Amino acid sequence: MVDLCISKVVESKLAMNILYICNPDSIHDQKWMRFFAEKDDFQVFAVGESVCNERTIEDLENQNIILLPSVDSFSIKTPLRNYQSIQKLRHYCHQYKIDLIHVLFATPYALWTNYLDKPYIITTRGSDVLVVLPELKDKIGLKGLYFNWLFKKFKKAFEGAKVITSTSELQIQRIKELFAVDSQLVRTGVDVDKIQSINAEKHLPIELNGKQFIFSPRFMSPIYNIAYQIDAIKLLSEAICESFYFVFVRGKQYDQDYYNMQLSALKENNKIKFIIFEYLDQESLWATFKKASLAIMTPVSDGTPNSALEAMAANCPLILSDLPYDKDLFENTCEKIQITNPKILATKIEQTLLSINQFNQSALKAVSIYGNRTSEMKKMESLYKYSISN
Repeated sequence: MVDLCISKVVESKLAMNILYICNPDSIHDQKWMRFFAEKDDFQVFAVGESVCNERTIEDLENQNIILLPSVDSFSIKTPLRNYQSIQKLRHYCHQYKIDLIHVLFATPYALWTNYLDKPYIITTRGSDVLVVLPELKDKIGLKGLYFNWLFKKFKKAFEGAKVITSTSELQIQRIKELFAVDSQLVRTGVDVDKIQSINAEKHLPIELNGKQFIFSPRFMSPIYNIAYQIDAIKLLSEAICESFYFVFVRGKQYDQDYYNMQLSALKENNKIKFIIFEYLDQESLWATFKKASLAIMTPVSDGTPNSALEAMAANCPLILSDLPYDKDLFENTCEKIQITNPKILATKIEQTLLSINQFNQSALKAVSIYGNRTSEMKKMESLYKYSISN
């Protein structure tokens, strides 16, 4: 399959040409790009490290995002492929007269900026700077030599960026500790008005029609702690298990072993009714939030999760891990729990289902002020203009 949906490229230099190095399949990456692709004074190109499926190609084309053929993943084991990918990226920069490169997730995409001569911006969004980069530092042994080399490459990339942005204050603090450079707060944001006004009946997945359900929107991977949620579900009363379905999203790219373990854990308990979607498109996701009785997110590490903001904008009660989240957004807007004992989550689920959503108004107000996509992307637009003029 060819991951190419290049539409007619505008030759006029009235537009700022931006190359996003990203995961084009990611709905969150598409949100960043779509804002600028919809503007007449920007021309948006995207390149990733894997071949996109046909649905993504079609979605990007509809969003006026020009998808370029992918590069290979960066690896010390494949220097020839690295060289070929670098040459491909350089060719894109020249052919499409790229003004600015924007890396939408630091690991691994920031590595490529060391080999390109265009101004660039790096955005961190959570696990890249909170988990992956710290794990590369100060390792020992033969593997440690490689990790330390990688860390130095990332350090060079961060030091060379025109601007670094992050989606939470914690990330900003961590970048300062790791690389002694500054970062600016730009949240991804969500389309609050669109979420509020969407017709949930029209866009709700047919499998959920007429059902009461509890929604776990984060993908079924270890970092999102799905096993902990399932352990908690097993402790719920029979009355709740009889009344509610438990809805999960596997994700397009997933850990097969981990997924199989969670699937087995759900199947071994006959009282649990569950539905697992491979993926939900944007409208279906919003509709699912609007119809859910409760949303649960228990990651072990996180930035500012868009899915949580979408739940808040959809007036969906939310249970979230007790992590150092952005206080502007998550202080007194949702339930927080320690992710230590599944009984804690089970109890909180039962309490939340039996009570009125006390955070309804405060959650909507917070996401409207601090998590509004339009205002956050306007900050990003100012940083784009700054980066190519300095």
